[in-house]
This record gives sequence, C-alpha cells and structure tokens, in this order.
Amino acid sequence: MKILDYEKDPRPDLEADHMLWVALLTLTRKQDPTDSREGLFHVLHCLRCGGAQLVRDKDFGMLIRPGEWDKTEYEVFRSKHLASRKAEIVAVLRAAAASKLPQLEKDTLRSRIAARVKAIESKAQALGWTQQDLWAEKEWTDPRDGRRRESLCKALFSASELWGDAQIGEITSEYAEILVPGPGLDMKEPVKMRYFRVPPYLSQQPQLFANSKKEAV
Repeated sequence: MKILDYEKDPRPDLEADHMLWVALLTLTRKQDPTDSREGLFHVLHCLRCGGAQLVRDKDFGMLIRPGEWDKTEYEVFRSKHLASRKAEIVAVLRAAAASKLPQLEKDTLRSRIAARVKAIESKAQALGWTQQDLWAEKEWTDPRDGRRRESLCKALFSASELWGDAQIGEITSEYAEILVPGPGLDMKEPVKMRYFRVPPYLSQQPQLFANSKKEAV
C-alpha cells in the first residue's frame, strides 16, 4: 500500500465506512500538514488504525464510534485525545461530510463505471460500437434522427446515481442492457433497461437510410 493511500485510510479493509474516513482524513491532513503526533490528523489516524468507525449523521455529518476498539481502551483514548478538542472534531466531521465526501463518492462511482465499460469495450467494438458510443463525456446530436444522445458510460453513471448501482448485461450491435436494483427489497432479479446505440425505430427500418431514386410509377 502506498503511503498516500495509508494516510487516506489505514484500514481500507473496513469497507463499510472507507469513503467516510478518506473524506475525513484527507481534509484533516490538508488542514494540519505537520507531522506532529499531537495534531488532529495523527489523532484521528491512530483512532482509525485501531478500527474506529464512522457513521453518517444528519446533525453532525458523521459520528465517530469505537468499532473494533475495546470499549475501555476507547474511552481512555477518547478522554485523553478527543474530549478536549470536541469542537474542532465536530467542525471537521461536518466539513468533510459537506464538501469532501460528495465529490469523493462521485469520483469513486465514475471509476467503477469506467471499469465496467472497459471490461466490455473490445466486445462492443467488435459489434460496431464506437468510442463516442461508449465514452463520450458530452451529449451529441445523432445525424440519423436529430435527437440528442449520450454515451453508454454516461447512461450507466446516471442510472447508478438514480438507482444506487448499474451493471451491464447483454450487449448486441444495437443495444446494451443496463441492470439496476429492483425497487423493493423482495426483488431477486435486477430490473433490465435497454440503452440503444441505434434507435430501435430506425434499426428496424434500414430503408430510411438508403438512397432511393424518385420513381413516377
């Protein structure tokens, strides 16, 4: 593990609150760039090394909980290093949740979606998909029907933001399936939606693209 990664979260194995700690430690490291062992960054870093947990909270942004710490040991650490700087800690918890966390979550989502598109890129290109179809950051006007279109990557990102996740299912020369979680907890199968590379009403009527001569009879 790189030192930089270790500074962002020394316990990435605790995945449930990994991004919360990345947001908090990144912010406190920026505010306290010294290597003082008494600085807030090192105090929080030590806390996380022992397995402390962060949970979301509507009032404070995030709350610190003992996690893997022995309750007695945690109370001793808390009394010695945290209690006297409560106001400072509350401020960084709120700031990290408000400013750092949303962007980190978006960046992480973008990386995850890009990896999924990359995994099917070769197959898609063999089926006729272009780089624009797969990766374009901006929408474009489809010359075939004059409608605005977006890439598969952007469609997956939007679906993930809306539904919490989005996977790629079947892919053909005309469409790719986007699989999203069902709307209820009892849904065992994901909901399947189709992202069309070629608009279905056009792909089924190839004669619309053919150059035809005008006939009198």
